[in-house]
Amino acid sequence: MSSHLYTDDVQQLYQLTAAEYKINALENQQHLTDNTISGIPDIALELHQLTTAFESGELAINELNSRLDYLLNELNISSSSMVQAY
Repeated sequence: MSSHLYTDDVQQLYQLTAAEYKINALENQQHLTDNTISGIPDIALELHQLTTAFESGELAINELNSRLDYLLNELNISSSSMVQAY
C-alpha cells in the first residue's frame, strides 16, 4: 500500500510540474504577443480563472492540465517553446 501512495505522490508532482511549465509558456507568449492579435484568448484572464479554480478545489490537476493543453494548442505553442519559457 505504501508503494501505491508513493506512486500517487510522484504522479501528482509530475502533473503539478507539467502545469507549471505550461503556465510559464503561456505567460511567456503573453509577453511576446501582448494579446494584440484579435481572436486569441486573453491569456492572463484564462490563467487567472484556471488557477483560481484549481486553488479553490473546483478543478482537479488533470483537468487543469487539459485546459492548459487546450490553450497551448489554440496559441500554437509547441513543447520546445515550453522548455525555452521555463
